[in-house]
Amino acid sequence: RSLCDWSSDVCSSDLDGYFPALKNLAVLYERADFRHAAIEAWERALRVAPDEPTREQIKARVIALLA
Repeated sequence: RSLCDWSSDVCSSDLDGYFPALKNLAVLYERADFRHAAIEAWERALRVAPDEPTREQIKARVIALLA
């Protein structure tokens, strides 16, 4: 197990298949104007994103939400 989040005792290897669900959850939170929840969901999705271009897109989206 690598890249564990010890605060929640969840490891990224356990979440590999969860990226689509986390992405959809983040989008739903954004559309409902729940910015804080959307940022948290995007941060979780970032940890299990399938590739670097996707990670860069998520980072940009989080920065936009923080602005």
